[in-house]
Amino acid sequence: MSDQTLEQLWSAPPELDASLFCRAFTHDVAGRLALLQIFHTLPGETAQDFVIVNFWRSEAPVQHDYTECVEMRNADGHCLDRLETTPFSLGGPVRRQTNFICCQGLVLPSGDTYEVWLSLLLLPDRREVARHLRLLEAT
Repeated sequence: MSDQTLEQLWSAPPELDASLFCRAFTHDVAGRLALLQIFHTLPGETAQDFVIVNFWRSEAPVQHDYTECVEMRNADGHCLDRLETTPFSLGGPVRRQTNFICCQGLVLPSGDTYEVWLSLLLLPDRREVARHLRLLEAT
């Protein structure tokens, strides 16, 4: 295996395992996670508070730090909200990361579909290394 191939494996960005929308989350003292009211659509027209839960995984230790950016856009492409997580790393023995992004007070007109862009940014230069699209409908 060449040094370049080994470096590419070492530097491969984490993969998004799952992304869920829910009302809230809790965890106990042992760190076990409970997601409350997972949903695929949101009731529209009223201010919404909800959480986007993203699970990231890496096959090999990653020597970089990342932050995650979430942008919610309407059908016209207008950004309604942009949120970021605190920096995280997957370089140690734990190669999984769960991020919680809390969206508060969004008013989403009924009948529209919204784009939720999940971007993984490499630190410190904030270069985007992964981008995923989720669709969320307001009913």
